[in-house]
Amino acid sequence: MVAGHQDRSRPDTPDTIAQTRAYLNDVENLLARHPTPTAFCQEMLVRHPDRLNPSPLWYGAQTLLG
Repeated sequence: MVAGHQDRSRPDTPDTIAQTRAYLNDVENLLARHPTPTAFCQEMLVRHPDRLNPSPLWYGAQTLLG
């Protein structure tokens, strides 16, 4: 698997898949709490502060939780 949206300075390594799994697991766990879109995004940004583009996270939160 090769990420389409990524930091081009970082290599494609197996660790990237583990990081993506951890991110998606955090999404699933947070969604189960039924937070507001703002609370969801804030918590995800605390857990994953180095993500390149938080805009898709916000758009998804508004769609799923708004």
